[in-house]
Parts: sequence; structure tokens; C-alpha cells
Amino acid sequence: DLSNNKLASLPENIFFNQTRLWKLDLSFNYLTVMPDQIFADLSALETLYLHGNRIEHLPRILLPSEGVHLNIRTVYLNKNNITYITKEVFRGLYKLESLLIFDNKIHTIEPFAFIAGPQKLYLFNNEISELQANTFGQVLKELHLYGNTIPNLDLEFVSNHSGNLTLYVACDKIQSIELPKFEGFQTKVLCLSRDFSFNLIIHDSTVVNSLMASGFECDIGHMISYICSPCKQGFYGKTTGGCQPCPPGGYYQDDIAKVSNSPNKVECKKCNAGTYVPLGEGVSSDDCIVCPEGTNKTIHAGFRACFCMDGYARTDRFNVCQICENDVLDCYGKDYKTLRKGYFWNWEYPGANLTEYKSFVANLMTESANFDPSTTKYSGDLPNVHSCPRSESC
Repeated sequence: DLSNNKLASLPENIFFNQTRLWKLDLSFNYLTVMPDQIFADLSALETLYLHGNRIEHLPRILLPSEGVHLNIRTVYLNKNNITYITKEVFRGLYKLESLLIFDNKIHTIEPFAFIAGPQKLYLFNNEISELQANTFGQVLKELHLYGNTIPNLDLEFVSNHSGNLTLYVACDKIQSIELPKFEGFQTKVLCLSRDFSFNLIIHDSTVVNSLMASGFECDIGHMISYICSPCKQGFYGKTTGGCQPCPPGGYYQDDIAKVSNSPNKVECKKCNAGTYVPLGEGVSSDDCIVCPEGTNKTIHAGFRACFCMDGYARTDRFNVCQICENDVLDCYGKDYKTLRKGYFWNWEYPGANLTEYKSFVANLMTESANFDPSTTKYSGDLPNVHSCPRSESC
């Protein structure tokens, strides 16, 4: 275990003749590049952890040396700065089952890059705009492509695939999908949806911590294993783990496995000005509806159904604002009613509830996702207004 050691480089022959090493953890270091064929002698290696580094380019690091057949089954390369994948990086890894290379900056993949494997390829949340023919091999069973920038998806890039392949994409972000022009094409295209997710069975707590920092939530499964799933649309992850819903107001999230790197930051996309999601967990800009009457529709809604216009107030954080007709009321620069100097409310008025109203005002003054969902409304009446008998008594 060489994780979390601030390693910036590796000697060329550091793993020479390490033929019994079956797991290697180099995660969460400062690695940017590595020597060619650095893992070539690790003939027993099954799992390689390289996630959470600063790797920008992948040289021929995974090529076996002549006469050596690598046994690698799983490679973690997520949370790096990889931009380009050549056809030689993963060549010869015929036993590769899963490759997790999401949350990078990949924009280009050479043809034949994944001819040898893997069976499951997690390429989501990158910068891929196009895929070329003959990029993937026959063994590929799952390809996760959502969270990229592919405007037109031409499935010619998997036209040579005769097996059963499932392709996961965000259909609402793709302008067109072109199918290969021949019979017998078996690739299944599944669109990202509100309930879409998948499970990874993990046996290593190091990987669990990495995934939770990458927008996943993990629960203990059977046989001392963990079941990890990405945060779904409408949710976002915290670096400490767990998935939080996008709050009610001007927020939604149409990607999965998005994570907030700041404790108080909401990692959700913003609705257009003057629109909001009433109940939260918005998964599309289509979930953002026009804010109700009496609200300021020229700015972002924030964590409510838009702010009230000046001279208007509300009794429900997520409902209409009404004009303050009485000139003794102060409704400017706030969403609630207060009184001008020289007046008071008699809270012994039937139906009025001072405690509830104070809680409601405190709720409106909380401009973050941490507002109390149980105090977003005031259900009582406001009492009659009285002039103060002496100015100093109010």
C-alpha cells in the first residue's frame, strides 16, 4: 500500500521482478507521469489503484514485457487529469474486466485503444465529443458515456461489435443518434433517467473512500463487501460520502456522480432566472417552472420560489407573494411583513401565533440549503395593527 504518500514520481525499476504482487495501491499521490512499462513484470497483479493522482498522460505503462501475460482484472484511474488515450496503453490486457476512468478530462481516444478490454468501461464525466470506429473490442459489455460532450452519437464506433453491448448515454444532451446501416446490430442504447444507477461491489475500503469522494454512496453488503452506487440525477455527493438531494428552489442536476468539494456548496445546476423546482430533486431544466405571482423573475430563484418584489410579502417560502397594501407594513428588501416604527401587533389576536411566525421569518432569512423544511410556511393569521401610545414603548 503506497497510497497517500505524496509521491510525485516513481523509479523506473521499482517493481522489477515483483512477480507475486497481486494488488498495488498508488492512489491519492501526486503522480503526473510514470515510466513506460513500469508494471510490465507484475505478472500476478490483479488490481491496480491509480485514482486520485494528477496523471495527465498515460504512456505505455500497462504494456507487458515480451513473453509476460498480465493478469490485471480491475484498474482505477478515476479522479485524474488524463486528456488523451493512445492505442498502446491498454493493449495486451485481455483479462481486464473493469476500467474506471471517469472524472478526468479525456477528449481524444485513439482507434484500437480498448480492443483487448475491458468488459465494463466507465468513461462518464469526461470531455469526449467524438468516438472513432474500431475503438472497442468484442469483450466490451457495458460502456458508460454520459457526462461527456457528444452532440451527435454515430454508433459506427461499435459497428464491429457483434456481441451484446449496453451503451449508457444522456439522450437529452444528444442531438442525434445514428445507427449502423446493417442488419443484426445488437448494441442496446439506454438513456440516463431519473432512477438510473448501477452497483459496484467493492472489497477494499480504500476504493470505497475514493468512490465516496467521487459522488458515490456506499453501503455494507455481504461477505465484508461494499455496494457502491453513483448519486443519481437530482442528487449530488459530498466528499465525506452520501448523496444529497438538489434542494427546492432554482436548482437541478441532470448528471450523475457529481460531487461537491466544499462543505456548503450545492453541486447542482442553476435554473434560469425566474424559474424554480418546487419540491427539489430536479433532474432537468424542464423541471424548472415559472415562479409564482408577486416574485422577482429577473434574478435566480435561490432556495425559494424566487424572491418577492419590493412591496410584496409571502407566508409560504414556495408560493405567491402578495402586495402589502397597508402603509404601516414594511415589506421592502425582505419576503415577510414587519411593521414600521410606531406600530405594534397584538399577538393575542385569535388565530395568530407569534412563535410560528418567528420561526417562519427565521426560515426566510436562511438563504442556503440548510433552511428548516418544517417551518417554510406560516399558517396562522397576522393580528391587527395598533399605533403605539408612546413612541418609546415600541
